[in-house]
Amino acid sequence: MLSKKIILVLAIALNILTWSISLLLHDPQSPLSIHYTGLKYTDIVSGVFYPRFQPGTREVDKIWYNTERYRDFIANRVKCPIPYLDYKFEYPPFIGLIWTVSTCVAFTYTRNYIIASRIHYFVQSIILFVFSLVCTITLYEILKKIGREKHVLLLPILPSMIIYLIYN
Repeated sequence: MLSKKIILVLAIALNILTWSISLLLHDPQSPLSIHYTGLKYTDIVSGVFYPRFQPGTREVDKIWYNTERYRDFIANRVKCPIPYLDYKFEYPPFIGLIWTVSTCVAFTYTRNYIIASRIHYFVQSIILFVFSLVCTITLYEILKKIGREKHVLLLPILPSMIIYLIYN
């Protein structure tokens, strides 16, 4: 019989493993050993970051509210464009705040959008990891109250956690 502390430590270790797999799986710059490239997709980079920040984006006038602001950003006169104000962003405000932090960190470090997308990806991934840990610990505490704490070990090994933890 596993002690309650060991169950929590195992759940956290499994969470770290799941996050690491998801991180490598969706990292646009890391190669996959299998040929199913659909697993590489992540909204964090491909679906949202590239369309807004990639130089030469064709539909910039449909994404940015002010194309002059976009030109200022590309010319390095604007370091941290703000979602909702500078460009369309279809996620809730809390996600917009996290997005602003990760893009500002990335573009403060570099103006190369490929390197910036990678920094942004890792900042977003770390934030998602923290929230997944909070979710695991919270679920553990809830399950502990009803004597089912070992069931928390199922959460990090669910295929959906591996596939979607760092998907969006």
